[in-house]
Amino acid sequence: MSDAHGHESDHDDAHDDHGFDGEPVKELGPDEPQTPNWLPLVGILVFVAGAVFFVTQREAPVKDAKEPAKAEQIVAKPMEPKPAQPVQARPVPQPAGSDAPIKKLTPDQVKDLQKRLQEVQKQRQEAGGAK
Repeated sequence: MSDAHGHESDHDDAHDDHGFDGEPVKELGPDEPQTPNWLPLVGILVFVAGAVFFVTQREAPVKDAKEPAKAEQIVAKPMEPKPAQPVQARPVPQPAGSDAPIKKLTPDQVKDLQKRLQEVQKQRQEAGGAK
């Protein structure tokens, strides 16, 4: 297929000659500088220092021997309960677009409602006493 593009076979060989034979080099060339022997040691020291820094920063630092005692005193103290807030009644939702005022009960309706509530309370007390 390379002949279809007008390439010659000796042209392909020139592109493939990169001086790499697949085996690692055992000796450096005369123009290659030698790596100093101390350079790998510097890399190891930097890695170890980073690991030590990472491990030490994850732990909580202790500033003073008195600090843990204060923390124990604070933890040992029970929390004071907050006073209960009174429950507020929710307003009755009005239909959308309604500007009608809230209707108030007449005194007769209030008395009738009180009688009904008292009857319900008596029924609950009798049902609770029968158990």
